[in-house]
Amino acid sequence: MEKTKTFILIDDDPTNILIGETTIWRLVNDAKVISFTKAVEGLAYIKQHYPLKENEQTILLLDLEMPIMTGYEFINEFMKLDESIRKQIKIIVVSAAINGPNIQFSSNCVSRFISKPLLEEHVRSMVE
Repeated sequence: MEKTKTFILIDDDPTNILIGETTIWRLVNDAKVISFTKAVEGLAYIKQHYPLKENEQTILLLDLEMPIMTGYEFINEFMKLDESIRKQIKIIVVSAAINGPNIQFSSNCVSRFISKPLLEEHVRSMVE
């Protein structure tokens, strides 16, 4: 896989979206950042645009506690997508929970947990 240049942010808080976008753009040259405040819209985007023709890994930063469709529900729907889509997207949960969410994912689609806010060292560790 090529170095990550594409990021999808899904968070119902516009401030967290702005922090994420700014941090990524500051550290990743030519980054493409696609943001959604509704998980259902992010899922629809993925269904419409993936799999990518390029051999590029996308990092999806996902909040868990959101109205309408939670991050948990998003992950359940994401797991129903074709493997060719799932293998191009690495999900990183970004949550305000201090010790990480008390969850067990039965799949390996969630790469890791990051506590909010998204910091420069988080982004650096994602793209190295």
